Amino acid sequence: MHIIAVCLLNLHEEERMKPKNWVPVGWLPVYDESRDLRKKTGFDSTSARKVRLYHACWIEFLDKWAERTKEAIEIPWADGQTRWTRLFIGGVMGDQQEGDRYTGEPCVCHRCFAPRNQYLDTADFEVKTMRKVRARVEFAAAGGHLKGSRGKRVVRWDPDGRNVKAGPGIMHIMYIISFKHLLYTLYLLIVSMTGAIHYESQRKKAGAHLFFNAFWLIPHFCINLMYMRDTMHQIDSGVIISFLKAILRKFRECVELPLGIVGAAAKKLTSRLRNLLGKKTSASGHIMHGAHACLVPVNYHTTNVFKQLDEKKKAARHTRACDYRHLLLLLPFILSNLFRDEVAEHNSHHRNAPIVDPSEVLIGVSNLFLRWYKHFRMTIPGKTLADIDTLKSLSLRYITIIMLIRVMYFISIILLISFR
Repeated sequence: MHIIAVCLLNLHEEERMKPKNWVPVGWLPVYDESRDLRKKTGFDSTSARKVRLYHACWIEFLDKWAERTKEAIEIPWADGQTRWTRLFIGGVMGDQQEGDRYTGEPCVCHRCFAPRNQYLDTADFEVKTMRKVRARVEFAAAGGHLKGSRGKRVVRWDPDGRNVKAGPGIMHIMYIISFKHLLYTLYLLIVSMTGAIHYESQRKKAGAHLFFNAFWLIPHFCINLMYMRDTMHQIDSGVIISFLKAILRKFRECVELPLGIVGAAAKKLTSRLRNLLGKKTSASGHIMHGAHACLVPVNYHTTNVFKQLDEKKKAARHTRACDYRHLLLLLPFILSNLFRDEVAEHNSHHRNAPIVDPSEVLIGVSNLFLRWYKHFRMTIPGKTLADIDTLKSLSLRYITIIMLIRVMYFISIILLISFR
């Protein structure tokens, strides 16, 4: 279950961060996509059903919100005084995936209408607002893009947002029945029975799933502009994963391919992580679990991260963001001299074509990333201008090192070709 909690924004940030100042107001069910065997696209697809279920729960929470918050109520404030207060929803917080569910717009920018292939362009794009998105969704749901749109409603719902259904509906078909439109009526009947056959094409034109967004119930609220991005998960479940993939790629290019041992880096790193969980016998004869000797929490899923990235080329769903943070702390230790023996043996027999173990370079990059991440997550005390300058400096150093590593790799390839 996903928990919904609220906190008053008049609290100072240090107070608002405390768990006691957040009040749970509801729970949303988790939609397990692995158990859904429906088709991947269309009105009955997994993604469409999941977002409709999500907003159906929100509708129960936000129903008649305008009426319930119309008048001021007495609320005790943080200073202990009771004041007459009007309640407003100041915004929602989440990462990219949660933003997709809030807006019903999967895998796009929620701030503007920039297409994904132009995210890095410097051109200005139209600002995205909830009013504009709602107009697009309602127009597409009504069949506005279809030729001869009479009776071709793709999706319909009740005025309060409930009972989202596909097609024009049998009652609407019976309303327009006549001998003149007999064939057209039969066609509409088939559409209503088989679902919205035009759902996927119209959803793409609207840029969002076709349903009643629960946040439309809040007056003077824009989910696109009042949704606050949580960058923590973008780093934990994004940048760190990309960094781990880059480590495996670096070992593959510098060691595994020249030695013909593809996949060895992932196996070695997995073995070193599992040693932390292995049992060992102390001098007194007591059998101790290896995890107790490590200050960083490690579990079985954490030890399989490199194996998963090497074989599946993507992160596992059950690996949490905190697991990647813990793994980041262990990187400088498990990377140490990973291929020292293999490289030394190869260079002793191939003096004209030596290779270099990139472990030490990767340890330096890992420590630099850790230093940057420590400053990034620092909340108390608040960041100063000097801290921001430090973040910028570390970011530039990180990018510069990555570029130098790539340049050195290409130079080594050129030298190897020239020696041959």
